Amino acid sequence: MELFSGSGQLSAAMKKRGFSIFPVDHEFNAHKTAVATISLNLQETKNQKLVESMILQAKRAAIHLGLPCGTCSRARDKPLPAHLKEQFPDPPPLRDAYNLMGFPHLKGTQAIKVQTANDLYEWGVKLLYLCYQNGIKVSIENPERSWLWGVLALLVRQYNDPLFLEWYEQLDRVTFHMCMHGGKRAKNTRLLASKGLYTPLAGECDGQHAHEPWRITKIGASLHYDTATEAEYPTLLCKRMADLLADAVQLPQPPATVTTSRTSRRILGQHTKQAPPLVPEFSAIIEMDKEPSQANHKCLTSHLQGQTTEMSSTGQTTEMSSTAMPMPKAGDKKLRRTFKVGVQQEPLEFLKAAMELPHPMSPQRVLPSPLKAAIFDNLTMDPIELAKSRLKAVMTIKDMAKDLEEHENQLKQQCTPAVREVLNSKRVALWEALLKAANFPDMEIVEVVKRGADLTGEPTVSPFFLLTGSLQSRRKRSCWHRMYGGVKPCKQKPLVTKARRVLTACTRRPWRKLTRDTWPVPSLRLRWTRSLGKMVGSSTNALPYTRGRLKIPKCVS
Repeated sequence: MELFSGSGQLSAAMKKRGFSIFPVDHEFNAHKTAVATISLNLQETKNQKLVESMILQAKRAAIHLGLPCGTCSRARDKPLPAHLKEQFPDPPPLRDAYNLMGFPHLKGTQAIKVQTANDLYEWGVKLLYLCYQNGIKVSIENPERSWLWGVLALLVRQYNDPLFLEWYEQLDRVTFHMCMHGGKRAKNTRLLASKGLYTPLAGECDGQHAHEPWRITKIGASLHYDTATEAEYPTLLCKRMADLLADAVQLPQPPATVTTSRTSRRILGQHTKQAPPLVPEFSAIIEMDKEPSQANHKCLTSHLQGQTTEMSSTGQTTEMSSTAMPMPKAGDKKLRRTFKVGVQQEPLEFLKAAMELPHPMSPQRVLPSPLKAAIFDNLTMDPIELAKSRLKAVMTIKDMAKDLEEHENQLKQQCTPAVREVLNSKRVALWEALLKAANFPDMEIVEVVKRGADLTGEPTVSPFFLLTGSLQSRRKRSCWHRMYGGVKPCKQKPLVTKARRVLTACTRRPWRKLTRDTWPVPSLRLRWTRSLGKMVGSSTNALPYTRGRLKIPKCVS
């Protein structure tokens, strides 16, 4: 979890390394974020309590706080350059070593800024205390000379907890120049982190590279400081922090994945939002032992799952598992990786295919066959003949219903009484026959209707619905969406217990009509999971819930 995430570069690196991330920052974040960020104003008490509950329930592996340092910055001690002094006043210092919580003479907006920052620092120390109690790894970043470090030490002592104070004193103070980890300037930075977590990052500038100067630029009626630009973590620093954290928590290397290029993912058959090309770029997809050098060969992916091969010292090859890639032992084996390469079409072949290409929005390509047939009949047939053909279709269906009456009665006799009461006026056998005649791809829905729909449980796979993510990820999203969306969970009993009680009460009678307003548990809704009414319990905001009235049969469980 990254609080005050800013650009989100650290969260992006953690995600790439295999962590589940949860970056949080306020909605007025001026940085261009590298990952999707939760917008929470952490100055508000309700949002602070939400984050605290998330920390306790999710048991995060680590928490990083990029506490704002505007009021603690030592840059306020330096006067403006001479060419700016005539237009702008010097930024006034707001703290010093004897007034860490702010000068007592501050008034107006300056006093508000200091008080707001102090409130955030107090909450930051509270998060440190939660990490201390729950054994969560933690880190805080700020400039090495920032007054923040003195403020945190002062607030920690106010807890009057000797063990907490001892834990805080044992945290590592890792100091380094940002230029040693991909930064453009020699910014002296400190990380207050769990013992041994980021210690390898320590190091001063070695003088082997050039630095950009520190500038103050006038933009309109305000000033832009390069210190604000350097607040974004360099990509290299984030990658190193992610690797160190993964080593500390013994997180295995993530499985090899294909490139994030939408074109490559689409070519390999993976789902993308990008439409398929009208004319394929490649005539063939092949595998090569090394990167291609030919002009018409384009490397799509490398280090793919299942494409790694072990080469033994005898020259024999054996296929490796796509999920397990053990590191070779020194001296006896080495890994050989293959590359997936697309062979581009020759210009004349591509031109010929393009010349034969029909219009992409041609009705022959876009409209389904039954609709095209209906349009053709409406435009070409005599109205009387068209009416006769439609009447003949209706009579054919009626004849089918008459022939299936005996089968219909047998089918309903096999149903439970509650289901039979619902299906008494329905022609289920006829419906099944029509679906088969239309080659309906989800015939399992017929069995669902015959036996009754399950109110609980996991949905079965249907060609009409796609569930994104694993079951665990969907449940995790459901939890936080419900909390973040402002829907309070039931406090008296767990949600599952209440749902079981409500469903039991609903099934005491054969039928009970429920609407959204009369549903007894606000935090639980019913959602449709199949084309005709299989319902599964779900928390609010996790998935869209149903509209209108619901009838719950007694027989289903």
